[in-house]
Amino acid sequence: MRRWAGLVVLAVGLMVPATAAAASTPAGQGLTISPAILQLTLGATEPQNSYDLTLTNHTSAVQNLNLSLIDFGTLDETGGLFLIGQPNDFERKYGLAAWMSVSQPVVTIEPGATVVEKVTITNESSLTSGGHYGAVLIKTDTDQPAGDQARVDFKPIVTELLFLNKTGGDIFSLKLLNIQKPGGLTGLPSSVKLRFQATGNVHVVPRGLVTILDPAGREVSRGIINEDSDIVLPGAIRQVQVAMHAERTVVVPGRYTIVVNYRYDGQDGDTRVEQSFYFINGPLLVSWLIILALAAVLSVVGVRKTRELHRTGRLRELGVQARGEVRRRQVALRRKRQK
Repeated sequence: MRRWAGLVVLAVGLMVPATAAAASTPAGQGLTISPAILQLTLGATEPQNSYDLTLTNHTSAVQNLNLSLIDFGTLDETGGLFLIGQPNDFERKYGLAAWMSVSQPVVTIEPGATVVEKVTITNESSLTSGGHYGAVLIKTDTDQPAGDQARVDFKPIVTELLFLNKTGGDIFSLKLLNIQKPGGLTGLPSSVKLRFQATGNVHVVPRGLVTILDPAGREVSRGIINEDSDIVLPGAIRQVQVAMHAERTVVVPGRYTIVVNYRYDGQDGDTRVEQSFYFINGPLLVSWLIILALAAVLSVVGVRKTRELHRTGRLRELGVQARGEVRRRQVALRRKRQK
């Protein structure tokens, strides 16, 4: 989850980029929260679950903070997240904000100080089993000093993301929808794109291995699925790019096979999916074409030479016949005169 593990600073809007990489704010440069992302489990019969949210003020000014709660969902297949301002189907089924509360919705933090907020999830009967997703938005009402305004020209919102799983009916399931291989026939792919869908009611993290086998079944390259530990929310589709690393030099053309062995994090056993493609070694193909072209040229030259030889031989034969005929006529003429 490295791509999501960090502070997300928003400029009034409600979009959270999954690629936001503000893993932590350096000392002396704003607010930090910990944890910035959290996965939590709530037992089916537990009355509630709670955790501490630590806020630290690294600025030189007093920070007046307002804390609010909101649901979030998946923006697109690339993994972007968005904070749900208006109810939608995902929010109604997988929202969490309605069951969350904070100990102090408004808090003041002195420069260099730290405040611990308690976030509580209440297990009401209306909170169904499975995954639920909420965020704590922390907005400052403090006017920034001149030095800070040169760096940030809006009142930032810092976001903490909570992934909750309520047990007692949670369903973990992951399906590989398709395999996409870039490139044509003359090169092995340097990467493979996989499209996963979480088909249960809980978020999952895809795991596994992609290998490419040559026509003899030997492994020629491999790649690890989801090295960044990206999460797929229930019902969502997520593209995962797998970097392939060569294991041996490939020369033989023919039918190759992409083998995907995948699972979700915590699952026992892999699911295997295969997809074939044809490969032609580019440099080898060029060499063959050059050889064939040379062979064709030599063949044409050979045919021409053979024809020339045949023609030359026939002329010689005709010349011999002509000289013989001349000699026969001369002999006949001499005999006639002698008589």
